[in-house]
Amino acid sequence: MPRVLVVYGPNLNLLGEREPHIYGHDTMEAINARLQDLARAEGVEVEFYQSNSEGAIIDRLQQSRKKVEAVVVNAGALSHYSYALRDAIAAIAIPVIEIHMTNVVARGEFRTNLVLAPACKGVIYGFGVNSFLLGLRAAIDLAKSRDQGSGIRDQTKTPVPVVQSVAKPEARGPKPVSANESAPLRPEAKARRSRVKRRR
Repeated sequence: MPRVLVVYGPNLNLLGEREPHIYGHDTMEAINARLQDLARAEGVEVEFYQSNSEGAIIDRLQQSRKKVEAVVVNAGALSHYSYALRDAIAAIAIPVIEIHMTNVVARGEFRTNLVLAPACKGVIYGFGVNSFLLGLRAAIDLAKSRDQGSGIRDQTKTPVPVVQSVAKPEARGPKPVSANESAPLRPEAKARRSRVKRRR
């Protein structure tokens, strides 16, 4: 059965208490219950992990690289500066969906810097709890495809263009003459030129 890992970063264990006017009143446990229901309905296993430590999250991703088919990650503030986490996502070679509950690009300049995004399969933000649900739906599709042996990473690689050099057939008929060279004279033209010279 395909398996998806959902990762929560720093301070997300305080969802429901932390700035509810921004993040809402749903706790992490309540969100997990909704994600579990969705995964069960789709025939997918889902596991959850939360840590306030950058290193612990990296360790968990590395440990899971051969155990899950896709990852959903809300890395919190790490999303804006953790190049170590970005490298870890690139290294595990499985599709990762980055999500944020709020519209991060509307919350200050530093939050617009999503350093994980280039290493992720996609980014979803601004839909509250539904960001998790949308992210899990995307991850489920990816996980099922990988579980069936489609090879998501291989399918998304840009094919290398092949340039072929094809020799053009030579055109029939007289060869065109450039402005810098004169055309060869025909026999009758040579005779006329010779007569003109003798008259002179």
